[in-house]
Amino acid sequence: NLYLHQVDKVQCVVVKAVCVVALKLVELVKDIIGKAGVYEEEDFQPLTYGFRLCQDVTEQRCIAGLREAEEVLGREVRRTKAREGVERSEKEEQEHQEFTALQCRVKFLRLFYCGLSALYRGDTS
Repeated sequence: NLYLHQVDKVQCVVVKAVCVVALKLVELVKDIIGKAGVYEEEDFQPLTYGFRLCQDVTEQRCIAGLREAEEVLGREVRRTKAREGVERSEKEEQEHQEFTALQCRVKFLRLFYCGLSALYRGDTS
């Protein structure tokens, strides 16, 4: 949660990309709900009270950050991949599985954000 308050100061590419897309998704969902007008006042608070939801980060820049994070994780997946004829410890196998899972989650976030953005814009392609 601390990372979401000052995203621009985060050094790790993966954490920064995930934080930015989380804030962009909050903004996007807030806009979709507000545009549709399908909420009760007590159930949904559209005001952010000055909390920055990364409005200064464009959609393209957010997606590029997620792609870069995927590439970083992809390199780690390849680095930790089992090699033929080499014994691996349980810890090394777990590390490989964790990098693979992280890469899948970042890819899901990118595709989810792209899909919601396209729906919000009304793209049919």
